[in-house]
Amino acid sequence: IGADMTPVQLEYRAKLTELIYYPDLTMFRSILNEANESDKTNSHPYASYLILRNLSGAVFGGACEWNYRKWYGKLPLIREAALRLFNEYPDHME
Repeated sequence: IGADMTPVQLEYRAKLTELIYYPDLTMFRSILNEANESDKTNSHPYASYLILRNLSGAVFGGACEWNYRKWYGKLPLIREAALRLFNEYPDHME
């Protein structure tokens, strides 16, 4: 892990780190709002999409959950899943 990482990979890991330590859902909400899978070369929105997709699978057991209200109250689960995704990198990048 290091210099050979793509911008999307760097963003993915940075955003997961922020989610692990952020004290509330503010960071998660910005990831949810930014997430976009349409351009894999646009590192910030695509990394946010990958995180949303992977967290949705971990927390809800399904596809991307775009409804913020369903995430409310799930901060402990988000943190736990973010840590697991960070430690399992790069397993969930595609």
